[in-house]
Amino acid sequence: MNDVVAAGLFGVAGAVLGAGLTVVGGVVQYRGQGKMAKAERQDTRGKTAGEKALNDLITTRDKLKEYLADPDGEPDAWRQAGEALVKVETAVLTIPDSEVLRVRMDEIFLLYNLHWWRGVARTQARYQWKLDAVKEGIHLLAAYLRDDPELPAPSSWLVDARRRRTERT
Repeated sequence: MNDVVAAGLFGVAGAVLGAGLTVVGGVVQYRGQGKMAKAERQDTRGKTAGEKALNDLITTRDKLKEYLADPDGEPDAWRQAGEALVKVETAVLTIPDSEVLRVRMDEIFLLYNLHWWRGVARTQARYQWKLDAVKEGIHLLAAYLRDDPELPAPSSWLVDARRRRTERT
């Protein structure tokens, strides 16, 4: 084979190989960008849902404080607090990749809705219990929104509430 022909064949082979690798590189880059874009969308969706949940928890807290400050005042404070908490539960369910947060918040929702003290404790004590549960949820959601590496450890109130719930069941 002539040296000129061999050099030409090597040149063509190099060009074909280079073009093929360029196409493969483009596909790999496109897929990587797609995964990054999906992760970014999920993060944005999670932060938006987390902010909504936090805002509704703050509304719940404010309504409970309103009642605690003046039990004879706003008669619908308990209903408004409960409605806001339902919105929190829904928002928390939509936060992607947050199983640990959802489990911890589910415990907060359970403790908020416990009514074993009916007929025993004053209404004021029940609202304080609900307020403490909401405060615990606010701390959890704030840590999530700050991107803390881990959720905060359960507060002493939550540890005590767990113990009391276990004793009652």
